[in-house]
Amino acid sequence: GAPLASAIGIGHAAEQGVLIRSTEAMENIAHTKLVAFDKTGTLTRGEPSVSTVWASGDVRMMLSMGASVGKNSEHSLSKALVRYAEELQLPFFAVSDVRVIPGLGVAGNVEVHGKSLNVVVGNEDLMIQQNIVLREELQAIDGTCVYVGWDGALQGSVGLRDSLRRLAAETVAELHAMKLETYLLSGDSNGATQSCGTAGVCSSTHYNCSVGTSASNSDNSTTWTWTCLGPSGGTTASCSENKSAPTLTTVSPATSITTTTATGGGNITSNGGGTVTVSGLVWSITLNPTTANSKTTDGWVIGGPWYSSMTGLTPGILYHYRAYATNAVGTSYGADATFTTGAVTGVPTVTTSSVSSITETTATGGGNVTSNSGLTVTVSGCAWNTTGSPVYQGGGPISGSTGQTTDGWAIGGPWPCNLTGLSNSTTYYVRAYAQNSAGISYGSQVSFATVTPPGLPVLTTVSPITSVTDTTATGGGNISSNGGATITVSGCTWSQSANPTYAGGGPVSGSTGQTTSGWATGGPWPCSITGLSASTLYHVRAYAQNSVGTSYGSDVTFTTTGPVVNGGWSEWSECSATACGTTGTQTRTCTNPAPANGGADCVGDSSQVCSAPSTVVVTAEPATITAGDPVTVTWTSCATTCTGTNFDTGGAPEGSVVVYPTTTTTYTATCDMYDIE
Repeated sequence: GAPLASAIGIGHAAEQGVLIRSTEAMENIAHTKLVAFDKTGTLTRGEPSVSTVWASGDVRMMLSMGASVGKNSEHSLSKALVRYAEELQLPFFAVSDVRVIPGLGVAGNVEVHGKSLNVVVGNEDLMIQQNIVLREELQAIDGTCVYVGWDGALQGSVGLRDSLRRLAAETVAELHAMKLETYLLSGDSNGATQSCGTAGVCSSTHYNCSVGTSASNSDNSTTWTWTCLGPSGGTTASCSENKSAPTLTTVSPATSITTTTATGGGNITSNGGGTVTVSGLVWSITLNPTTANSKTTDGWVIGGPWYSSMTGLTPGILYHYRAYATNAVGTSYGADATFTTGAVTGVPTVTTSSVSSITETTATGGGNVTSNSGLTVTVSGCAWNTTGSPVYQGGGPISGSTGQTTDGWAIGGPWPCNLTGLSNSTTYYVRAYAQNSAGISYGSQVSFATVTPPGLPVLTTVSPITSVTDTTATGGGNISSNGGATITVSGCTWSQSANPTYAGGGPVSGSTGQTTSGWATGGPWPCSITGLSASTLYHVRAYAQNSVGTSYGSDVTFTTTGPVVNGGWSEWSECSATACGTTGTQTRTCTNPAPANGGADCVGDSSQVCSAPSTVVVTAEPATITAGDPVTVTWTSCATTCTGTNFDTGGAPEGSVVVYPTTTTTYTATCDMYDIE
């Protein structure tokens, strides 16, 4: 019939974004002669942006104060002001005692520099209400003007512009084509309203509109009177509307009934001329439940049928339920309907707790019997094994890799289970269970792994050994795992035999020795190997010790060098010059001895400039002297003069003479040598 058609029509309109108050309002559309538009968000996009800013003092402070208060308003103009302040990265101050003043603006106390200021942000009427004098030139801004004031004075203003919606002008033109008159009613300024009205081609524009009075009439209607300014100065308009509580029905019978839940519903055939703010189901165990009882809030604002779930019910109980809907007039209900929840019989409901306090051989599990399904639980606990899906085997508690406890609760929880007799390093599966006369049930399966016991450390010996001398070298180690226990000592051990071992105690220097300064974990860390013998083969291993024992890295060998030998020079070679008065070179080598095992090289030059032979060459024949026999003595030199011993040179630098020695005699000569550079 007509009500159903109206409800369907309202629903289809809502899908298109058109909200119709009631079926009566939809029927009255046929008699419409005048369409009144709001401006912001209706003809315009509702996304204003800042176009001009004026301040009597510090413009940044004015914007920060205004935005701090405006942040507490949902109005699009306030949001535009806040966005502008955020874009400028201005500070926001703490605001208290916020007061949103419908149709005018917003006010609040701003804490700044230790002082509380009552800041007002809004339109011209709010400034007049606060006895704040406006500047005449600001009132002529072509756009929306938001004023900011405190201390009883105007501190600044912000001009904003909002763009027209894409289809606004076409929509108004279509209404005119239908012989309908169009009004633009706005609480905004004349400039902003006239700009929008002209762009939208409205028949008449009225600005600075405000709701002056409202009155409730005896027939449940309400009359509103607006006061505006328009082309002919001040105008008033009024309208009235009948309002009542919503009209609705309860969907019956209830469906999807379980032991603790059921589904009911409702159908709102009229919202009573006012918006439905909340609707749903109410229920109790007594007749005609109200919103003071259990309820849902997920019903529709109009139409139906809609459905809602009633939860938290008690098994085997008769319940009453009704649909309800609330608007500004009040709350109304559909007819009372009943249903009975299902009786509970069956196996218990149980959940398994997570496992904690895990060691090598024990752990703590648990469970919770959330329902005994109306039958007494005779035994409950935990069952576990290493293969999965453990089950209660009957009887008492069992300790081991497959075991069970029997000390769970008959109802409620969580209660603990002590899992014992486990093997280390093993994965186990555990389930809580509960049994009544109907049978046994299990919670979900939970897995865990027992702790792995500590073992020996794992490490490597640094190779090769470096910085080898005749008595020292540098080794090292790297501990990749402490075996699960703290390392108490680590270092290097060495000897002239393979696989040296740590002898305990502190560091030892010598042919068989050890260090104790290794790391507790990680590496590589160094070892200083000292007290060695030269030219000797040594074995070295890194070691680490924990509570389990001592482990070693691989055996690494090295050979110490011989003793250090510093180099020494050989004798100079003969001079390469042979002619008197000339120079040449002579050389020597660092081979007496040669440096070895890190010894120092020889100091000095390995070659030098030399002159012709400077020694006198004296020969005597025969070599064997017989007293009285003649001896020929010959001498040569690069000198200018020579003086002989046991013979006469006559001052000549070279020559020969025959002498007759009486005894064994030595013949030498002393010459004045050339000074050769």
